[in-house]
This record gives sequence, structure tokens and C-alpha cells, in this order.
Amino acid sequence: MLCVLKIPTRTTVGSSLGVVLCSAVAGFIGKLGTNQIRLALAVTSVLGVLPGAQIGGFMSQHTPTRALRLILAVLIALTEAKMGVEVLRH
Repeated sequence: MLCVLKIPTRTTVGSSLGVVLCSAVAGFIGKLGTNQIRLALAVTSVLGVLPGAQIGGFMSQHTPTRALRLILAVLIALTEAKMGVEVLRH
């Protein structure tokens, strides 16, 4: 979205978070429907994510765009590397 569509970095990050939210809600509903959720672990995760999201939002507003792009590129590269290692192991 950054390079091809020329969408600003902060908009791209926000859009990515929106997609992740939709995917997470769909996954949660599916897992809930099949009794695959440990309630204590889910509540603990939510309690950690809520303040983390607020801190992340604050930090992204005060971080230069260039640094946000670098952080996003590193996260994507690390995710690709992890997925590649998992594919090669199986």
C-alpha cells in the first residue's frame, strides 16, 4: 500500500490494524463456537493488549514517519522469515 498505491504511512499502519482486528474477531468467533478458548488465558491477553494498544497509538503519533516505515519493514521481514523457516521444517 505504501509503494504501489502511495498511501501515507500512518494510514497504511491504521488500515493494517483494521484488517488484523477483523481477522482476530472472525478467529475468536470460530474458536469460541468450537470450545477452543481457555477463558483465563483470553482474559489475561485482553488485559495486556488494551493498555499496549493505547501506548502503541501514542507512540506512533510521536514517531517520525521514516521510523514507522522502518519498523513496519522489519516486522514484515521477520514474519516472512519465520514463515519460511516453518515451511522448510515441514
